[in-house]
Amino acid sequence: MQRAIDSLRHQTAGRVQIVIVANGARVDATLLERLKQAPDLQVIHQVQGGVTRAQQTGREAINTEFFGFLDDDDEYLSDAVALRASMLAADPSIDFVASNGYRHRKGADELLISGSLDVQSRPLHTLGHTNWLASCGGLFRSSSVGPEFFKAEVTHLEWTHLAYALLSHHKRMAFLDRPTFRIHDTPRSLSKSLAYRQGVLQALHRIRAMPLPGQVRKRVSLKLGAAHHELAEHCLKELQGSLAWRHHMDSLFTPGGIRYLSFTRHLLRQIPRFLRSR
Repeated sequence: MQRAIDSLRHQTAGRVQIVIVANGARVDATLLERLKQAPDLQVIHQVQGGVTRAQQTGREAINTEFFGFLDDDDEYLSDAVALRASMLAADPSIDFVASNGYRHRKGADELLISGSLDVQSRPLHTLGHTNWLASCGGLFRSSSVGPEFFKAEVTHLEWTHLAYALLSHHKRMAFLDRPTFRIHDTPRSLSKSLAYRQGVLQALHRIRAMPLPGQVRKRVSLKLGAAHHELAEHCLKELQGSLAWRHHMDSLFTPGGIRYLSFTRHLLRQIPRFLRSR
């Protein structure tokens, strides 16, 4: 966390307002008290957990012209705020800036967004291939990106969800193809869990319900079918027969779902095991 705070304190743009939202019942009380003593930090502790709740609380607390986010294990590069803010200041019609950045893993930096992706001119199209709005990669205009955009109860893909929500509400984006942040990878097994897969499914359902162009919605539907199929495979391994069948059937009724038809025989073969596991 200290690295993240220091990266905000040392911005070439000068002093920035720093709001820290500590959410959840289990917190480091000593660390929390130490942060509260710092004169340049505004610390909010809320018992209710959840990333989206923390984002909403932080958004409601700010009173600046622009705002952004930073996870406690990531960092802004020194000119992040200055570069993003200059783009918003230069063009009042722009509602938010998304920027490139680094993912740091195994001691090396990797650029997140390939230069071959035309994010600026085709934001919705490229969003179907890769999420260009990283958690610490955006700067938003407070007057046009209000707290209502951070009220969705999504537990995963929250930044992909936000990017689709902003564009579906006709918010204008400018892409800064220059690294302004560094995400530090930490070992996690969450992405393999049932809860993670279900969270991805929930987010994709919400995205597909947005007012999107036909081709964009179709691509989201393809991802939804793949997510249902992955859940069916996961439930099959866990001998959760009814769930496996439900997600398999859902996958079949999405665009291109015929590709998952052959999975039916794997489920049929496991019926005796399903019955014995009851």
